[in-house]
Amino acid sequence: MDKLMRDALYAALGTLPEKQQIRMYRHYILGMSKYEIARAEGVSEKNVRQAIERGIHTLSGLLKNYF
Repeated sequence: MDKLMRDALYAALGTLPEKQQIRMYRHYILGMSKYEIARAEGVSEKNVRQAIERGIHTLSGLLKNYF
């Protein structure tokens, strides 16, 4: 990934609500499963899954011109 695209991705991630940022980081960067994230946070797996899905949807709208 080139620097411009990486910078755009990080900027877009920064616009997400904090919980979505953390959950997406844990899942995609740290490789944690949604179940593991849910267990660590004491919430349902469905809650984590929905937050990640909303984050992806938001990022795709923000980044559609970069990719």
